[in-house]
Amino acid sequence: MASGDDDVEEPGGVPGSAETRQLQVGDLLGRYKILRKLGQGGMGEVFAAEDPTLDREVAIKVLPPAMAAHKEVVHRFEREAQAIAKLEHPNIVTIYSVERSDGVEFLTMQLVEGETLRGRIKKGGLPLYEFYDLAIQMADAVGAAHERGIIHRDLKPENILVTKDERVMILDFGLAKLRDEFEPRGIASSRANLTNEGVLIGTMDYMSPEQAEGREVDHRTDIFSLAIVLYELVTGEHPFKGESSISVISSIMKDAPRSITQIDASLPDHLDRIFRMALEKNREQRIQSTKDLRNQLESLKRESSANQSPVPAALASRPGFWSRGFGIGAVSGVLAAWVAVWLMGGWASEGMRIEFGDSRRIAGDAELELQPAVSPSGKMIAYVRGPTGQGRLYVRHVAGGKPVALTEQYEGSHLAPQWSPDEAVIVFEADGRRWIVTPFPGDRRELEGATGSGGLSWSPDGSRIVYPRDSELLVRPYAGGEERVLVTTHEPHSPSWSPDGSRIAFVAGNWQHLYSSFVPGNIAPSKLWIVPADGGEAVAVVADGSMNLSPQWLDENHLLFLSDKHGTKDLYLLGIDGSGQAVGAPRRITTGLNPQSFSMSADRGRIAYSEFTTRANIWQLPIPDEVLPASNRDAVQLTFGSQIVEGIAVSSDRRYLLFDSNRDGNQDIYKLDLDDGEPHQLTVDPADDFMPEESPAGDEIVFYSFRTGNRDLFVMSTDGTNLVQVTDDSAHDRYPAWSPDGNSLVYHSNSTGSQDIWTVSRQQRGEPWGQPRQLTTIGGEHARWSPDGKTILFGRDYGCWVVPAAGGEPRELAGEGMALDRMPMVRWSPDGETVYLKSWDRVGRATIWGFSSDGGEPHQLVLFDDRSKSSGRAEFAVDEQNFYFTIAEQSGDVFTLDLSVSPGGFSR
Repeated sequence: MASGDDDVEEPGGVPGSAETRQLQVGDLLGRYKILRKLGQGGMGEVFAAEDPTLDREVAIKVLPPAMAAHKEVVHRFEREAQAIAKLEHPNIVTIYSVERSDGVEFLTMQLVEGETLRGRIKKGGLPLYEFYDLAIQMADAVGAAHERGIIHRDLKPENILVTKDERVMILDFGLAKLRDEFEPRGIASSRANLTNEGVLIGTMDYMSPEQAEGREVDHRTDIFSLAIVLYELVTGEHPFKGESSISVISSIMKDAPRSITQIDASLPDHLDRIFRMALEKNREQRIQSTKDLRNQLESLKRESSANQSPVPAALASRPGFWSRGFGIGAVSGVLAAWVAVWLMGGWASEGMRIEFGDSRRIAGDAELELQPAVSPSGKMIAYVRGPTGQGRLYVRHVAGGKPVALTEQYEGSHLAPQWSPDEAVIVFEADGRRWIVTPFPGDRRELEGATGSGGLSWSPDGSRIVYPRDSELLVRPYAGGEERVLVTTHEPHSPSWSPDGSRIAFVAGNWQHLYSSFVPGNIAPSKLWIVPADGGEAVAVVADGSMNLSPQWLDENHLLFLSDKHGTKDLYLLGIDGSGQAVGAPRRITTGLNPQSFSMSADRGRIAYSEFTTRANIWQLPIPDEVLPASNRDAVQLTFGSQIVEGIAVSSDRRYLLFDSNRDGNQDIYKLDLDDGEPHQLTVDPADDFMPEESPAGDEIVFYSFRTGNRDLFVMSTDGTNLVQVTDDSAHDRYPAWSPDGNSLVYHSNSTGSQDIWTVSRQQRGEPWGQPRQLTTIGGEHARWSPDGKTILFGRDYGCWVVPAAGGEPRELAGEGMALDRMPMVRWSPDGETVYLKSWDRVGRATIWGFSSDGGEPHQLVLFDDRSKSSGRAEFAVDEQNFYFTIAEQSGDVFTLDLSVSPGGFSR
């Protein structure tokens, strides 16, 4: 079903209705060409249609003629639809327009393919992990509508779709109000379907008591209806019983629903309390906001995850193998279950079996603990501990004992530990070089010649190593010798040598997520590749539609890796055939694990992973005019909630901030009104959107997005409409900024193999964008156009550079004396007289500097000396009075999970 209505046509019809124009496949309705019929219900017929103007498919809902004949009703509805059309949310099907053609009144809507929630309601209900994922999405969507003053009035399983990627989509927001305006109130209305005793129609079964009585309703009626849906979803039973619609309504009015723990004793008591509060007949005693309902579900989900080992997803989906109460809380810390994972797509594994055993926390101090590496024997864990930018290497035995500091005496950020096959040494990364330490305290030494970052892997015999540097994946003897380039690609990292030595798996893209001092965010997609160890063509085995990380070989025919394809990061299993090609689609084998990275022992008996959570919100700090720098202790928080904000920009009129956020699942573009503090969502595309900036005229926004499979630049109107793609190539184009006249953009791109500064222009607004022009060849990122249009500012190495906008020789503007530890983010003051930059010092503290655009001595303006308010990202914005930046809240603990793997091969 797609953008549909009720699954059945309601008997009785609408008073005074006439036959709707009978549309056929191929007919034109206005400019829309009818492609196929999707469904029919009390609100009319639904069709899929082609919109030739925007070259897309839409859903069209044709309203019944009797309804369309009441002009007052239609006019009120058109005003309602305009408000609903602005309700952009990833879990709500969007209304595009209300139109009339040849006397037919119809709506155009987002076309979504999926099954109704009715198809998910099974005997006995859904597993809890699946229930929470769907329930929280539903509550998010309904809560977002309520914040805009929009009530659904007709929540039921038939109005909720679940797409193939497990996204909830709620249909028909606001349409029930049109039906209420047209029809009489109360349970005796024609749509109540009470004329045929014994006929159960979904709408009646999900009414609140006040709605059934015909009283005025508010947002709390949706809370009651949603609670009925969720009750049914988790138990498989409707909370109110009856043989007919009248008897169901009677039960809604007078009966208390049965406790869910009576239906299934394994369900949590707290969930039962949530249902009792949400199904209160007196709305004054009911849960008062959908946000409260959502937060309680989220809290219960976290509590459930904390008390259970990771759920084998493949096992959970196999009938007869799973009990919802099964887990660490039920079996004394042991997930004593086994799962046979069948690889589909024309191939089948022969006996591949994974048995999960003990799960235990190895490290759980207050500081961040990330990037664990389990030793080949599985007896020791090396990991990184410490605040952002100051990670140090530690090691401890799995059996117990205190962790031992290996690199405490050295400055810098120490990352990516990797054990040698004989467990004699550990290689780690710091300052763009690789270093060697023993598993016991002692001096480090450099791994000569193996510079770079992004991980390292040994061949099974320990004689060779593979490692990335910039855009190359390199192989050489461990003891030293000539390097050989295996692959040249975008951001290679995390190599993993297969146990038989024949192939190397690696990741391309999103290097920052794992190897940039734990920068919060960077949820960008990445792709898994396999390349022959002795050279040859690399093969992509997992596309970059999601974030894919940490490949580890189970054997030469099976690859484990992390992916966020279904929301939280989990372990996935992928079959690999003899030629290095993927066998079928990856299969998720855990649910709710959510690690940052993981590693595996040589005998495949143990994995170590870090459970990492982060959020980043926007804070504001006045630009100091004192000699001494200001502190982040004095910053004021502007946004709140469980989200990651990356890019920030000030609007041209200084009235609001533009930012990107994953607050609703995807990374989308928002604007924040600085007067009322209310965020407004501007984009809803399933792909992630980043780094918005408003044009000088205040009528357009530029951003970059993964909508084409890689990063490209897009421009849209400030209300989110009139989207235009600006760049289109296989490179990654990022961090766009406007010229003062609004007809050029500057950005950085890796289209020539390294990050350099580029520009692209148009004649005027509405004209097509031209071909990009390369401005630098020495490298550079994060460029900004000067207010006078003559100069472009950018970051390079540890300093700040400028280049003439018309082209010419770049020169360094500042760099010495600031002792920066990372490439800075740069900004002009609005009057162009001052340059600001944000980076980190050598001990990992964020810092903002300022200096005259004519040159001169830099002055430190802000020092982030409060470690409890660390700023993990370089992005910031500035206006005449304030700095705006993100402050991160992060936690990370290290766990181990025992497993037993029975290897298998493949057969056609």
